[in-house]
Parts: sequence; structure tokens; C-alpha cells
Amino acid sequence: MFLCLNHVMVDVVRRGRNRHLALLVWSNACFSEPGAGTSTADDESDVTSVEDSGGDTTTAGPTDTDTDTDTATDTVGEMSSGSSDGTKPCGNGTIDGEEVCDDGNDAPADGCEPDCTYTPGFPLWTVIHDGPAHWNDAVSGLAVDQATGDVIVAGDTASMVQNRNAYIARFTSAGELVWTWTEDLGEGLDDRLTAIAIDHAGNIVVTGGVALPSEPNVADANIVVAKFSPMGEEAWRQHIDGAEGWDYGNGIALDRSDNIIVAATYRTLDQHLDAHILKLDANGEQLWDHEHNGPANDADFANAVVVDDDDEICWIGDQTADTVPIQGDIVLQCLRSDGVELWTKSFDGGVFYDHGFALAVAGDRIYATGSVSVVANEDNDLWIGVYESDGTLVWSRTWGEVKRDEGRAIVADVDGRMWIAGAVSASDSDVLVARWNGEDEPLWLDISPGNGDSFGYAIARGLDGAIFVGGAVAKAGQGMDAWLRKLGP
Repeated sequence: MFLCLNHVMVDVVRRGRNRHLALLVWSNACFSEPGAGTSTADDESDVTSVEDSGGDTTTAGPTDTDTDTDTATDTVGEMSSGSSDGTKPCGNGTIDGEEVCDDGNDAPADGCEPDCTYTPGFPLWTVIHDGPAHWNDAVSGLAVDQATGDVIVAGDTASMVQNRNAYIARFTSAGELVWTWTEDLGEGLDDRLTAIAIDHAGNIVVTGGVALPSEPNVADANIVVAKFSPMGEEAWRQHIDGAEGWDYGNGIALDRSDNIIVAATYRTLDQHLDAHILKLDANGEQLWDHEHNGPANDADFANAVVVDDDDEICWIGDQTADTVPIQGDIVLQCLRSDGVELWTKSFDGGVFYDHGFALAVAGDRIYATGSVSVVANEDNDLWIGVYESDGTLVWSRTWGEVKRDEGRAIVADVDGRMWIAGAVSASDSDVLVARWNGEDEPLWLDISPGNGDSFGYAIARGLDGAIFVGGAVAKAGQGMDAWLRKLGP
């Protein structure tokens, strides 16, 4: 079946806190509807849809999205760079040689450039997932299979109002659904997967939190860590119960031996919160547990974790630095592979509470993002910090619009290029995707508004260099839809 859409794209250039409209373009495109894929769970009331490059907001600006269905559409205007021998030039409509796209024309800024490379920041397709309860659904983590180029997402989907189930879905690089897995891990209570990683055999490992009715307080939760085959068959699952009450897995990474590293938060016996880094073997058996209690002995969180080529482990989060008045700092720490601390650094934005949400390792540097307070309890700016491998701060900067701006996920390369997902807002927050090439203003921005607060939670780079971003967009009425987008880098 072929569908045709009219698209309106407005090129939006942002500098500092201002927005400037630069270009209005009308385009008309047709695309073939992708297959529905297969499902490993009874999920007939779910809807997944894919929209082409003109169907959603881009660096070229926002258009309306159908938030009532899950959509995935074939990339429109993908171009390729031409074969290396020059016999099949770019623009012939066929992806040849090292080309990543070829839309058969030489028009620039349409998703595929005249040299058959992706247009930076141009949305190639967008998938919206609206679960069976049509309530709250989210993509909180994603990873790219290095063998196939598929993108696998993890998050939660509502089976009924006030009840979220764990959710995993696999998509091809073109946005076609391969399979989904959903399960009520908490026997009728909230379950959420927050992070995902893929091992050398293509197996999928996830973490998050599960609430169990056996707990004294139904608001309490246990950490969950689980492994799945590449086709979504569950191999094993571990529930990890901390000292007291609410415990959650927030980040996950794998070392060279496919041991599993989890960034988590535990509630302590005195009802405070401590950051924990757990190491499990490939079969889910716990090897060690590293605890971090901040200077105020209050609320400390480990939000994300990475492992470098030497199996050293670095994590980022936030810690309470003082309680009167309350003051929170970003904390960044690196450990040896056996859990012994190498160094710890903190960053104080200077006003109220600062958050470290994500980090990436590329070459000899660590790239971190989060938010810092500008006005207590009112205004946060997105924060970027770049560190040497020994913890020396190379540079940091903030960026923001008016109210709530934050970086929630980051990916970087050895050339110092960074792609960040998060939120930007003047009133309600919108999904933000941006590329930085250093300390200067972002090279491009993709702003995707919803019908209320919307967030980008996860980011990864595809085998073709494109960027995958996941999050949640608010829909009209009540609730949020899970959201996945592919963009040119």
C-alpha cells in the first residue's frame, strides 16, 4: 500500500534564547507502508505507525503528528554517495557503493544531499507507539545492533490506566517493526525499563524497576535486570532488592566480556538514597556492589554508566551537597573493573540542584550532559561537560531557552562531535535533539513539540551514521506516546 502526504517544513535556527524562522517549504511525498512485523506478546490493541521525513518536526520545524497511532514510515529522500568507481553516480535513485541514501535528485536539504549523504538534523522517519490503554507510554533506552543495524528500544507501555508494563521493541534501520515484547512484571503495578545494551552475540540486556505486591508499601520497587535473545525470547531475569524500599536500575553497560554494569539507586535503612554501581556476570550473578554516599548523606543518584576500552567504568548522577539550604551537585566517578574507585569529580552550577543524566566515552575523553539550576526551583539550563580520562575538566557550558532545558542522553565520537537528546521549554517542554561540534552554539536543533511536557530520553548512532532518538511526547487530552525518530547526523 502506498500513502501520500503533504509536508510543511519551517527551517528554525536558534541562537541563544531566540528563535528565527528562515525558510518555508512545501513538499509532496509518497511512501510505501511498512509491514506490521511480528509480536511475541498479545498486543492487538497497540498501534504503531511510521511517518516519513516530512511528517514530523525537524530542524526544519514542527508539523502535526498523529499521536493516536504507532507509525513507522520508509525514509523519504534517502540518498547515496555513488559507487567508488564512479560508474553509478549519486542521484540515480539507487543506493550504490558507500552511499547512505539516493533519492534520485540533486536537491539539497531534502533528507539526502546531492553527495548522497544525509541532511544533518533532517528527520528521516518517526515512529509513535500508543499502547492498549492509550495512556502513558515511553521509550527510555535504545541501542543499535552492530551486526544488523537494527535499533532496539526499551521503556514502558500502559495496559490500563495507572498500570505500566515493561516494553521492548525491535525496528529495522528503516523503521519497520520486527517484534515487540511486553509483560506485567509487578503483578498489576508499575514496571518500567530505563536502559538497554546489546552484547557481542546480539543478546539484549535491560534494567529498570518493578513494583511487587509482596513489598510492605506498593510504592516500593526492586531493580530488575533481564536478558533476551536477539528475537526477544527471555533468557533470565533478576530482581535485586536493596536495603529498604524503593530501588531502581537507571543505566546499563557491558564490558568486553559481556559482564553487565548497572547504575542504580537504593533507599537506605535511614530512608535516604545512595548511588550504587553493580557488576553482574553474563548469567546475571552479582559480582560486586559499589556504593556512593554523597557529602550530605541524603539523596544521591547514579543515572547512567559507560565502560571504556580498558573495562574501566564511569558513571554520572547527582548528589546532595548540603541540606540547609538544599544544594545538589553533578557527580562523575570512574572505577576500575573490580569496582575500586579511581577518581570522583563534582560540578556545582551554583544556585540550587544540578543533575548529571548521561555520559559517553570517545577516544580519551568523557562527554557528559545534564542540567544546572539558573533560578532556584524555576529555571534549568542544559549542561555539557567534557573531561579528560583522569577527570580533568576540559570545558563546560550551559545552553537554554527560557525555563526547563536539560540534556538526558548523549553520544559522541573521537572528533569531539556530540549529539544530545533532552528537553527545551518556554512553558511546556518539547523534545530536543541537537548536535554540538564543541563549545560553540549547536550546529543544528530538532525541536518536537507535544500537547504538553515531552522529553527525549535516549540516543544512539546507527551504522550509517544517522542518529536514533527515543522519548515520550504528550498527546491531546491525557497521557504520553512512546516516540522514536531517525535523523541525519
